[in-house]
Amino acid sequence: MPTRQKLSIAVCLILLCIALFNSHVYATFIYDITEFEQENDPSTPATFFNDTFSDGFEPPSGPSGPSTYFMPGAFGPNRESGGLLELNSADAVVFGDGIRRRFAVVRDSTFFFSPNVGGHVIGKFDVTTNGFFPRSGFGIRIRNIASVGGLPATTDFARMNIRVNPSGNKFASWGDESSNNGEDITSALGANTLITMKLEMNTSNQVTAMWDYGSDGTFDLTKSIFTTLSFTPGDPDDIFTGSFEAGEPIPEPTTIALLGIGLVGLGGMYLRRRIKKKSQKMRNSNIEIRNFLADNK
Repeated sequence: MPTRQKLSIAVCLILLCIALFNSHVYATFIYDITEFEQENDPSTPATFFNDTFSDGFEPPSGPSGPSTYFMPGAFGPNRESGGLLELNSADAVVFGDGIRRRFAVVRDSTFFFSPNVGGHVIGKFDVTTNGFFPRSGFGIRIRNIASVGGLPATTDFARMNIRVNPSGNKFASWGDESSNNGEDITSALGANTLITMKLEMNTSNQVTAMWDYGSDGTFDLTKSIFTTLSFTPGDPDDIFTGSFEAGEPIPEPTTIALLGIGLVGLGGMYLRRRIKKKSQKMRNSNIEIRNFLADNK
């Protein structure tokens, strides 16, 4: 095999290895949530939900009993202890979009959101013990789920997170089913390890995201009215409620590009080799025919 061809194959294989490594090897994450709050219609005190994770029973158990939360998969043993719930990648579930998540959704109908009355969800997180993990994140959502439980046919949600890139930089992230926004907060966050996130919905169903670095009661970053929940995404019987989560993102576009370049390169070389072999075979066949005709003149 010519040296040039060997070099081309080596480059393609290196690109494939880089892409496969980046897309499949994720850091283990462990993020602690210390409190989750949900309120529908602030004018009605009975619609206030609060979980401080102090009963020692992992979700789906919670303040409303053994079926407080809906969630795929299960939490491992001893994940809830001492006023915190551990969101551990070992318990995460892989979804169709390629993201591994560990999340729980409030399923008590007393606290479901209603349109045009306002409400909020708040998640308080503590990363003091385990720190931040590259290629991962944690946050909260206001989201719809199917009326019978499970994922809806059409998604309608507002989310906010803190995400960590491969280099360890931290980003505030916010968006909905059709948008994804981010802002580098590495410097602003500093050494703070207590973080509060709040999604506030007004009476027009418009949602604002707020981050409190240090959980001291002062919001350090606000993204006002970045989405509006429809409350009729496709099924009028869908339920709107709150959730908290931690997870690992899908491969970055550069990773996908590297994978594509590597595959295309190898595929191109394979096709060229097949064409070259076929051409050589035809030339050999033609030579044999000419030699046969020459011998039988």
